[in-house]
Amino acid sequence: MDVRHFQFEWDETKTSTNLRKHGVSFELATSIFDDSRILTLADTTHTEAEER
Repeated sequence: MDVRHFQFEWDETKTSTNLRKHGVSFELATSIFDDSRILTLADTTHTEAEER
């Protein structure tokens, strides 16, 4: 799965809440997916019902 081409959208109220709570904006948090060195691994510990 190539996550570098995902498009993200979020609620503006949630954006403000998240920034105050964690000090990180969603825009900054999603920028990690633009990293050409990104490594994705299967998460087998949470669910088998959906791909993560």
